[in-house]
Amino acid sequence: MYSKLVEMENLEAEAMISKDVSRTLSELKLWREDLSCGNNKLFNVLKAYANYDNEVGYVQGLNYVVGMMLYYIEDEEQVFWCLQSLMQGKWQWRWLYTKDLPKLKVLLDLLEERIQFEFPRIHLHLQQNYCEGS
Repeated sequence: MYSKLVEMENLEAEAMISKDVSRTLSELKLWREDLSCGNNKLFNVLKAYANYDNEVGYVQGLNYVVGMMLYYIEDEEQVFWCLQSLMQGKWQWRWLYTKDLPKLKVLLDLLEERIQFEFPRIHLHLQQNYCEGS
């Protein structure tokens, strides 16, 4: 299944991924393989996931998640399945990247609660200076 997802054409995703591959963890000098040859692991995993999950497709930020996975796991197909599990498993991290960002909203609410509990003065300052309607 993975190899078929890599082979599928997705011009929009491919164009965005191509721009981000060279910028991803560039200081490590990884993923310099020519994208047209089909041996750039980062490009392949991102393209396969974009084809696998049409609702998310490719979004900026996934390149760093996949890049770190590839840094520790050499097999690109294993990285793809790790990404799939991360995104669609128990914690549903794909909701961080879908329309209206439902996971991000939940995480921001949790962060605000934590700041309010542990740093009430900072929370008050933020409320007074940076919240809508203030």
